Amino acid sequence: MVPVKEVAYLNEGPTVVLRRMRQLGQSHMFVVDDERRLQGLVEVEEVARLAERDERELRAAVDDETPKIERTTYLREILPLFVEHDVPVAVCDEADRLEGVVVRGALIAGLTTTTEHNGEGQVPFEDEGRPEGAVLRGSETGQETDGGR
Repeated sequence: MVPVKEVAYLNEGPTVVLRRMRQLGQSHMFVVDDERRLQGLVEVEEVARLAERDERELRAAVDDETPKIERTTYLREILPLFVEHDVPVAVCDEADRLEGVVVRGALIAGLTTTTEHNGEGQVPFEDEGRPEGAVLRGSETGQETDGGR
């Protein structure tokens, strides 16, 4: 998991969000409410369509079926989400507040380079064929640079 550097707020207009996405070079952006609860994910193409039509509401572009997990979710449960969806996976707390993101490249890099036995700051990883207690260090999963693409 890496921190989410930028989010869109549900009350922002498409033009504002589109400008920020382009400045950051992001193809996706998580949308939250005023209490930072996850509302979904927007894609730059959908936001651009709304901006072209001078829409004032971002809601029409928000995909509320965005994959999300909790911090304690095992990697074996996260992997299928990347097969089913071509977007980053949100990490939320029990109140649905956005805490971070898992991106496909970072997850793959972490799986290939950091399986070790129990250690400080590590996330449990259980899988057939792996030693019991093998883990993935969250600090070595990389950084999101393009919204997960």
